This record gives sequence, C-alpha cells and structure tokens, in this order.
Amino acid sequence: MTDQRYAFLAQTSATLLITAICTLPMPSAIATPTSPSSTVVKAGWPASTTATDKRSRTATLSATLNVEGEETPVQLNLFDRPELPFTTYLLPREFTAQVGRVDELTGARFYWTYEGEVDQSSYVQFAFPASPTPVSVMEDLILSDGGLVEVNGWNIISEEPSPYPWAQEAIIYEETTDEGVFMGAIYIGTYQAGKSFYVLTHYPIEYGDGFEPRADLILRNVEMR
Repeated sequence: MTDQRYAFLAQTSATLLITAICTLPMPSAIATPTSPSSTVVKAGWPASTTATDKRSRTATLSATLNVEGEETPVQLNLFDRPELPFTTYLLPREFTAQVGRVDELTGARFYWTYEGEVDQSSYVQFAFPASPTPVSVMEDLILSDGGLVEVNGWNIISEEPSPYPWAQEAIIYEETTDEGVFMGAIYIGTYQAGKSFYVLTHYPIEYGDGFEPRADLILRNVEMR
C-alpha cells in the first residue's frame, strides 16, 4: 500500500537523492501511548536516550478544535524531542508519534489514533535531511521525475499559499488506490540559515473533516529551534 511507504533522502556525491521506499510496521506493531509524552520508534531506528528538553515552551497549551463549525476547547501536550529541530503541540491520545533516523534523514510521523487504534493511513510527517539542502533542491526531490510524488503515485491537484509561517507553499495531492482515495498536502519549510525540510499530511478523503482540523493543531504550533 502506498500509505505504508516512506521515501527517504540520502547523501550521494554531495547531491541528495531519494534512495529507498521502506515499509512501515503495521498498526498492531505500534503501541498506543499511555502518557502524552510517549513515542514509538520505527523498527530499525535507534531510540534517543537523551532526555526531552522542553526549553521555554509550556508542557500544555489551551486551544480550540473547530470541526465543521463546531468549536471545542481542548488541551494540547508539548511534543519535544532533542534529536528533532522543531517542537509542536498535539492532542494527547489522538496521535501516536513515531520518530527516528535512517541514513541522512531524521524524521517524525504523527499517526491519528482513535479509541486506541492507530490508523496507518492518516498521519502528519516531518522529514529533515542531515546536510543543508536548498529549497530548490528539495522541490526537485519532491516534484521532479523519480521524486517523492511520482514514486508514491500521487497526483498534484493544486499549489496554494501556505497558511503556516514556516512554509511558503502548500502542494495539494491526491492518490487513488484499490483501498480508496487519499489526499494530503506537502509543505517545504526552511530553518537554521537555509536548511530545508518537508512536511506532508496523508489521509483517506472521507476523513478530511475530522483529520484536517486535528492535523492543523500540530502544524500551526510548529516552532523551529
């Protein structure tokens, strides 16, 4: 299934290339967090032994979840891993975090989790190359022949201004498979003097009304170190 594939960037002769599509563990292999700070490490990704550094951000944040015009006050919990160059907030017990490293990439995925069940097809993904990568190069890695979009069989629907200050553009895509129609957005951001990274969302099209506002709480609260 394409929603179980993960494209990674690797360094080869000073040029970042997409080199592998790896199968993620099935939901049954992923433990549901028992506390807001719990994370899951992908098979083959070494876990960090460094204590979480919460820096100046508070452990919780009050926010409003807006689903189809209905506003609900919620409390978000801080996500802060020292091996990642960003922090954010997310709904506790509604997302399962998976973090780790493969070759020249450090990344994280936040899987939507409903009643203890991890939905492998609905997630927010962050990916950070270890080497400085200009935005133009990152765009090619995502959009050019053999890039992230083509490898996963996604179709670009539109390109829109990003609603988030850390990215300039949102690339909206759609994917049709035997399991159904999926959609999402790809964002290219920058941090630390020219380094670029990408973030993407992925979910079944019928989940949009519920997933999008929850993912938005993660994306709108991103802060780079």
